[in-house]
Formats: sequence, structure tokens, C-alpha cells
Amino acid sequence: MTLWDLNPNQHAKVSKLGLDKAISQRLSDMGFSQLTDVTCLFVTAFGGPRVYQVGESLLSLSREMAQNIEVS
Repeated sequence: MTLWDLNPNQHAKVSKLGLDKAISQRLSDMGFSQLTDVTCLFVTAFGGPRVYQVGESLLSLSREMAQNIEVS
């Protein structure tokens, strides 16, 4: 399951970041790492960006970025 599959108010832990090194580095810089707790807070209409809480930060991610984060 990827981060994009989470519904609002659903919690998960990051299990793996995307295979692309540049994307993985960018996600890591944003606070995502293995076993990080993540909560989906808001889903926008028509497949737009979704808002996630990672630690104390709120992040808006596109489908392309969120699908590079595997959660469990």
C-alpha cells in the first residue's frame, strides 16, 4: 500500500521510500524515513494533492510523490 491509498484520518508507518535516489532523498529531506508515523489529513477533489502530517509538519503531496512512499 502506498501513502496515496490512505483515507483521511488514517494512520500508517513508512515502510519504504521510492526506488529513485533523487526522489528518496527529497522525501527524506521532507521528514519521511522508515518507520515514520504518517497521517492523511485531507483529500482534495479530482485527484489533487493530499495533505499529510509527518511529525509536527503538514505536507501537501502530489499523487506522483505519495505513490513513492510505501506504508503499512
